[in-house]
Amino acid sequence: MDPPRHTRVRGLANQAFSARRVELLRPRIAEITAELLDDMAAAARPVDLNVAFGRPLPLRVICEMLGVPFADQQKFVDWTERIMSLGEFTGEEIATAFAEMKAYFKELVAAKRADPGDDLLSVLTSVADGEGTLTESEVMHLGTAILVAGHDTSVTVIASAALTLMRNPDQAELLRREPARWPAAVEELIRLDNPGVVINPRIATCDIPLGDVVIPKGAAVLAHVGPASRDETVLDAPDSFDVTRGAGPLFSLGHGPHFCIGASLAKAELEIGLRALFERFPGLRPAVEPDRLQWRDRAALGGFKQFPVTW
Repeated sequence: MDPPRHTRVRGLANQAFSARRVELLRPRIAEITAELLDDMAAAARPVDLNVAFGRPLPLRVICEMLGVPFADQQKFVDWTERIMSLGEFTGEEIATAFAEMKAYFKELVAAKRADPGDDLLSVLTSVADGEGTLTESEVMHLGTAILVAGHDTSVTVIASAALTLMRNPDQAELLRREPARWPAAVEELIRLDNPGVVINPRIATCDIPLGDVVIPKGAAVLAHVGPASRDETVLDAPDSFDVTRGAGPLFSLGHGPHFCIGASLAKAELEIGLRALFERFPGLRPAVEPDRLQWRDRAALGGFKQFPVTW
């Protein structure tokens, strides 16, 4: 979406993801994290980290923010799997997932209109009805986009970041000794473990000189954030994990007017979730050799198919 429509919709949605609002959410994120880790500790080992922790943590948080029943989580997981696939499902199956999700949110918006709460969907529905600055269609599409993007990215990053910490026990130990380093560690983990592949081409609106090449107006460009975050001309040893590294380029959350609206929330989930995970299970390790973990090659955001862990 481009300005001015993007500016209008984004401005309203920004209110739900402000730094202040995310700060108020931190105690609730910690509560959800503790509940999941309690369940994980009581389960038979090995445990699939994706199922026990990586998916339910961000999904529960985003469902509560939006005012979406978490009891319907399996529907969201199934829809997301189809919508965010790369050739694994037919076009008809993907279109059906979109239609089912849109119908779900249409019913949910009607329920929020009849009995509003203090959640994001209720607020957006009220704005659409009272101020006319959002259409009902925009409310539904915003809800579906936030639900999908608000958890599927985090599932991939939580698992990849956990593996990075397991493979770097010296860094994990440094974080245990000096927990104030966790915010910097999250920045470093996001840089190294950004989710997925490039699937959305951008169209050049004018001729753009880039090095010795001119990208012509109208050309499609695939800007790959992974290599951009590992630029050896900017960072020393860019493929290594170093929680003491100073601030460097971070493109995993986007740039400019389309910078990830949930960046503050994602960082809070990673900081609170990963810190608690490794403090609760200091001996956490993969239950299989890491090279046996299977990557979801046909999922737009990647991630491990299963991630069995023990401790």
